[in-house]
Amino acid sequence: MQPQLIILNNGLRDHRGHYFETSISVAEAARRAGWRPVLATHVECRPELLPDGLDAYPIFRTDHWMDQPPAELDVANQEKGDAGDTFAERRAPFCAERKATYRPEDQLAEFLRQVAYGCRRCAWAGQRAAFYLLPPVLYEAVRWLAKGCVPRILRPQYRAPLRARLFRIRQSVGSEPRDSRECLSEMPRVRRALGDSAMSDLVAEALAGLGPDQAREIEYGLIFREDLERLLGLTGAAAGDHILLGTAHAREVLAVCLAVQRLGQHSPTFHLEFRHSLFRSEPTQTELEQSPLVQLYRTFLSLTERAGCPERIRFYTDTEELAHDYQRIARQSFGVLPIPFRGEWIRPVDRRPGEPLRLAYLGEARDEKGFPYLPGLVDRLYKNYFRAGRARLLVQANVSAPQYNPQSAASLERLKRFPAESVELLGLDAPLTPEDYYALVSRADAVLLPYDRNRYRACSSGTLAEALAGGRPVVAPARSWMSAQLPPGGGEVFYDEASLCDAVERLIEHYDEYRLRAEARAPAWRAKHSPDALVAALVGAARAEPASLAA
Repeated sequence: MQPQLIILNNGLRDHRGHYFETSISVAEAARRAGWRPVLATHVECRPELLPDGLDAYPIFRTDHWMDQPPAELDVANQEKGDAGDTFAERRAPFCAERKATYRPEDQLAEFLRQVAYGCRRCAWAGQRAAFYLLPPVLYEAVRWLAKGCVPRILRPQYRAPLRARLFRIRQSVGSEPRDSRECLSEMPRVRRALGDSAMSDLVAEALAGLGPDQAREIEYGLIFREDLERLLGLTGAAAGDHILLGTAHAREVLAVCLAVQRLGQHSPTFHLEFRHSLFRSEPTQTELEQSPLVQLYRTFLSLTERAGCPERIRFYTDTEELAHDYQRIARQSFGVLPIPFRGEWIRPVDRRPGEPLRLAYLGEARDEKGFPYLPGLVDRLYKNYFRAGRARLLVQANVSAPQYNPQSAASLERLKRFPAESVELLGLDAPLTPEDYYALVSRADAVLLPYDRNRYRACSSGTLAEALAGGRPVVAPARSWMSAQLPPGGGEVFYDEASLCDAVERLIEHYDEYRLRAEARAPAWRAKHSPDALVAALVGAARAEPASLAA
């Protein structure tokens, strides 16, 4: 049977951002490499957005930002294949196959876990009965006598009792005085998982490591686990298949560990790529020790040590700087993957003599991406460059979340006041389709990336990757991963709003020199960063340690 490369993208709802582009480019590369690509998206992703012939499952109810998930899965959304081939019918053979592959020792281990769980429940019930039925003095005497007869390995200080874990739950939800049962009622999946011998150890371990207000992460991780297991059933994923979660979150590590623990040697290989920063700037020792985000990631990443089959779970980032940050808080090795995009869709620069230099802002309009800098940039350079016909600004102007990007929403209103021949706004009503987006990239003579340096100190940029692949000069924040990728003399860096204007002015004045240097480095960049290189790295990771990929 043809091996599968299953691409998990639970943030993919529409054409917004690079989720769509990354997923489709990797799927096409997998097919070229002889793999069967499968794409799993958020339940709200409409099938007509995806190309024909791609096996796709809109199945995930949670996304990276913990938006409120639907109450229940729409089973009709999960149907694939021939008419009448329902979700339950497709999953049943998978479950039967997995049950049949259990070895005798697996069945014995499961039986012993169930016996141990039953003993714990009986002991707990007996202790509660004695507490309420015996006089206090007699109860204390019996308790101390029983404690002296219990072997050390069974005493609370040598095991992690469920009662102590439930106390941590009360702390996590910020309601310590309330009864633990009432707290668990707000997280039904956590409650059920603690009563399931196959999941209780990992879930309790996660609860024990999390701080206040973080227990909800486990609930969302368990929702992701439900959807992941449905996907495994639909696709029949098994050993020899590869699963890529291209924008992973810490809570999803729990779901993957539970899946690997359940399937054991029959599990496919999971590749989790972390693309978001852990720190707002250079990390301090205080942050490494006390940051809630670091605590969250450290707790979930440590679960792989208890899940077993560590060779089935591999971790990556897409920059060396980000890999270094993650390895400072975790014991695992983090490889560095190429950045995938469809470079063949980017046309060479086609600028006629006398035409305005087309400066492009690409990607969503967000505060952290420096969109609020654009009105001031146009104001300062308007007289000498924009009004004089020497430059023109092309802006991808969709503000997808104005409530989180208030400065960008206000800046967009300012940009609308400029004449269209100076500032062209695209994508005002909806995210650009892939065809329109790459048409915009191809029109650009240079690309502006006025990003927040602290936010993007270690993070990658798909826009930068596309610009360098197309041989476009770039303006990027100084002392960041982006500035380190610029070809010598093929771009400019900035530190603040004033230096951004100066950098753009130098780029306009000496554009031909910048373009020649950028075009000279483009072939090497395209060879390093491509979906084909990413697929080759993933397949090779089954036979090599991830750390070797960073070399």
